Amino acid sequence: MSDVFYVHSAKTAQHGLMICAACSKPIETGQYRVKDTPDAYITHHRACLPLDPMWERMDAEKAEQIRNMEMMLADAEAFRKRWDTEALDELIGELQEYLAQRTKGDAA
Repeated sequence: MSDVFYVHSAKTAQHGLMICAACSKPIETGQYRVKDTPDAYITHHRACLPLDPMWERMDAEKAEQIRNMEMMLADAEAFRKRWDTEALDELIGELQEYLAQRTKGDAA
């Protein structure tokens, strides 16, 4: 039995030789899929398996997470403006940084 899992960034993880089984090119950036077999890790670029339904689910989860963070940021900024409170500066900064990192993406 083998497990299949998905990695958000080749810059932060490595499985086996990191050579795509579909195109035979190195996986150096972007998202990739890993199939863990008893003999080896079988890896694929996201672009080489575009019809895998898990990519769509992952994209939807990321979009939902970004929407939630954007709403939280807007609420925090409105609260700070109304109450003239500086206590939310750190939270707002963290949310802005989070959104900037998540929306720029890691090209495949």
